[in-house]
Amino acid sequence: MKIVIVEDEIRIREGIAKLLRRFYPDDCSHIYEAESGEEGLRIICEQKPDIVITDIRMEPVDGLEMLRMLIRDKGMSFKTILLSAYSEFDYARQAISLGVSEYLVKPIEVGEFHKTIQRVRREIEKERSDIDPRKLKSLDAVLYGLISGQYELDYELEQFLAASYNISAGKESAIACIYLGKRYEDEKELIINMVTSSLLKGGYAGHQAVCLPREREILFFFYGREDFRSLERFLQISTMRELNQVSGLSLVVGWDIAGGLKDINKALDNIRLHLPWSISLGSDVMICCPKIKNIRVYDYSYPTQIEKDSIAALCGLDHTALRKHAESFLGYVTKRVYTPEIIKKSAVRYLMALLLVVKELNYSVYEAINEREIVESVSTAVTFRELEDVVIKTLEDAAAPVETTAGILVRKAQRLIEEFYRQGITLEEIADKMNMTPEHISSQFTKELGVNFSSYMKNYRMKKAKELLLGTDLKLYEIARRIGYKDSKYFSRVFKETEGMLPAEYRKSHV
Repeated sequence: MKIVIVEDEIRIREGIAKLLRRFYPDDCSHIYEAESGEEGLRIICEQKPDIVITDIRMEPVDGLEMLRMLIRDKGMSFKTILLSAYSEFDYARQAISLGVSEYLVKPIEVGEFHKTIQRVRREIEKERSDIDPRKLKSLDAVLYGLISGQYELDYELEQFLAASYNISAGKESAIACIYLGKRYEDEKELIINMVTSSLLKGGYAGHQAVCLPREREILFFFYGREDFRSLERFLQISTMRELNQVSGLSLVVGWDIAGGLKDINKALDNIRLHLPWSISLGSDVMICCPKIKNIRVYDYSYPTQIEKDSIAALCGLDHTALRKHAESFLGYVTKRVYTPEIIKKSAVRYLMALLLVVKELNYSVYEAINEREIVESVSTAVTFRELEDVVIKTLEDAAAPVETTAGILVRKAQRLIEEFYRQGITLEEIADKMNMTPEHISSQFTKELGVNFSSYMKNYRMKKAKELLLGTDLKLYEIARRIGYKDSKYFSRVFKETEGMLPAEYRKSHV
């Protein structure tokens, strides 16, 4: 039985782990600890535990938010025990809405904690006995039980499989995993029927389809063959072609050989690890393990210019151009074969660069965007379509409010002038800091303010010069340096052109 403890207080977390090991010494190797909601998300997704013990109050992801993401968004199922120093009804009500039946208030009383664990374990054992495959007498139920970890392959089950299906638990088998993602509920029956029909037409018997709703996958288990190479070729050529000919249907299919039923989860994990290669190779290619390791990949260079163009479009309120640049980015990362990890990291970098601009220009818009969710969605993407959806959705969220806010680019440039005018910052330096061209910034100044960048910069410096002339006793050369002029004579000439008198005359006229 697997148990995950999610608690940000190390003494409480370690104390719970020690209690569990004392109560159930045989399960001590299956207890996992996480110090935050984010780490809990990762470990729970990886380990698929039977029980999750979690605190409510954690930063930045609290226990309830973590459970909502796991149960509602990812469709995961496990028993949950909530821990909290808070006993308000609102927390209990939210917990009940998530299907949580056990709620303990800290500090934890050992006897009550022991009783709670016992109740949860009894519930799990009862649920497992209710779906015993030996009672259901169906191969798909047996396979689902083995894959989900609801029971282990024991002698009795091996005898049942051999007698009922002529399946030798130790004999080599194969699996094909079909990932459907969001389309799972709508298309699972269609896919099962199509693949089954294709296999039967090809003369390939000895297979069983298994629905995996939590992972939104369909698994085909193949058995009773001495050699699976011809079946692999058939799936690659015939079945994949038939599936991809269906209008609007692009699937991700993975393939691997299992040493026997005991290795089915190992083979499935291996497939899932490599399924994101469809982002690089396309949906019409079956991901065959371990052949995928032999694929030649290219060296990757991040598209800095596309990022700069996207930022310019975002600042310039040009949503059409922003969408075009986003599509250019997606085309760039898939024009050659790169590893899916590199593509995902590049997508995260691209989106975070744009969100950094949003944060600077319109913080209220930035606050409404969930960066952590974006990173997680990119990291867990299996198909190119899923990656594309995250990129486009993020840019739409970032750009929609910007379209109604005029002059953002100019205001950012103005803030840079206010910060760096003493150093004599130039248009080119500002353009470099904003990842834009000097020409574009200059044109926006003229459009928004009616003056070009040079005139605005000069006027701003003269404004600061007048403040120093009237509010301080600084000498002219000191004032010149304070506002970014190295030559005091040149400063005096510019001041006279602007104000109609020399700096010294201006100071005297206001004494």
